[in-house]
Amino acid sequence: MPRKSNLLNTFFQSAPSIREREIFIEAFCKSQKDFNDLLDIVIREKDPAKWRAAWIMDGCDEKNPTLSEKSLCRIIRELPTLRSEGTLRSFLRLLSRHEIPEADRGLLVDLCFQYMISDIHIVSVKVYAMEIISRLCKSYPDLSCELLTVIEDQLDNNSAGFKARGIKIIRKLQNR
Repeated sequence: MPRKSNLLNTFFQSAPSIREREIFIEAFCKSQKDFNDLLDIVIREKDPAKWRAAWIMDGCDEKNPTLSEKSLCRIIRELPTLRSEGTLRSFLRLLSRHEIPEADRGLLVDLCFQYMISDIHIVSVKVYAMEIISRLCKSYPDLSCELLTVIEDQLDNNSAGFKARGIKIIRKLQNR
């Protein structure tokens, strides 16, 4: 695997373009081992390697969602340790596309509510957190009231992107 190692070193040393990201995604989304290697990088390395590996993982998941299914629990359990907004954004984006394992739903919901009400997290983290909880409301209808309350409480304190997604989710929840 020297070729992939060289690719990663190149990717981690400079700010990659979208095209370069696509090359890395193609190289790493073909096997479970490569995907797991990226997750190991996220867990043990520092930024920028950490968030760039998570960014590639998210792209791999878009192309081949089955790769991340075996790692969802590990990804969820890693969330509380993450300090990088880029890594957090990529992981929440990835998780927002999946059915969450039942054993990890409680932890994920708690974390997502924390992200939504936090002043320190970027809007994309808050929006993906909102989306994850919204999807879980199908399985846990009682969550809807809490989510509606938090969204309404946060609308005036956040950006237009948060407001737009929040209003969309409010409408969706009210129509259920």
